[in-house]
Amino acid sequence: MNRTMNPEQELVKTRIHEPGLKSGFVITLMLFIVGVIVLFADPFHNAPGIFRWLFYLIPGLFIFLGVAGAIQLGQKIIWPAYIQHTSQELRPDLAWAPVVWEGQHVIGRATHELIQDHEGWKYGLSRKMIFGDKLIVFGFGIPFLIAFAALLSWMFYQNERMPLPTAIASATAITVFCGGTSLLLIGLLIFGHRGRLCLMSIPNNKSLVEVEFSPKTNPKTTAITDLLLGKPERIQLRVRRDQIDAVQLGPWNYVAGDSSEKTRCEAVQGVLVLRDMESDEFQRLPILLTMDYREAAQLMGNLATTLQVPFFFYADAQGWQSELRQTQDRPPLKYGGVSS
Repeated sequence: MNRTMNPEQELVKTRIHEPGLKSGFVITLMLFIVGVIVLFADPFHNAPGIFRWLFYLIPGLFIFLGVAGAIQLGQKIIWPAYIQHTSQELRPDLAWAPVVWEGQHVIGRATHELIQDHEGWKYGLSRKMIFGDKLIVFGFGIPFLIAFAALLSWMFYQNERMPLPTAIASATAITVFCGGTSLLLIGLLIFGHRGRLCLMSIPNNKSLVEVEFSPKTNPKTTAITDLLLGKPERIQLRVRRDQIDAVQLGPWNYVAGDSSEKTRCEAVQGVLVLRDMESDEFQRLPILLTMDYREAAQLMGNLATTLQVPFFFYADAQGWQSELRQTQDRPPLKYGGVSS
């Protein structure tokens, strides 16, 4: 474990452990290789000229994702990240373990950001995530449906000997009915999970901190019930600043599902530690669950600085080893999921 001590501030600097970097790098290289092979093999050389350029969108997308992913992951492998935080030895009473609630959902990207305005700070939804959601649904989904409709039109035209206008109309109808429905459901799931993330308002005058989050839910039905019944009532807490004891970030070897089908991934969970002033006991509220380890560490550190409380970081190599041991005795969530 690579740490350096700062005795004046009683802080330590720890390397952020990022599981899956090497395997992810190999996958992105495979995407690039597959895209190049399909592009140079040119299996659509017999397609009419009006369709050919659309067919190249798919291998082109594979090449783009492969190159972008390999560059990003390669940089992380070569240049590991470090985070400065409060030494765990100062508060041994705050032992780390994930806060497990039914219905918790892991998102691969950074989900939150700290935004300052004239009233104070807002722990709100990341603008990059909002843009990325729109890019996935509209920037990728619509071009993919267009390319799929073009490919299907060509198949009808070549194999079924349909007139070209009939082939295009038939393929478009099938694509809209099947692909459009799938894209709509994907969009509902993405935006449904986004609407259940924790939000926080931190005023400048050090008055009550407002925390807003959704109750425990089944994410498999979340988007559908939101669409038909409206979003459920969110829980709002008003917490005194002196009740906020610390901010934590630790590893979670996430497992959800039953014996027939399980979802597994590695993620980090951010937790707000609240102290009950009467009983002097701690309550831990999960406020973040993501696979973006670096962004999560930086965000939780900045949140702790804004709240003027200690930041405890557990997602180093040693913390991950401990979490993997504890996972063996932890039952999986009945309801949960993972999205990019």
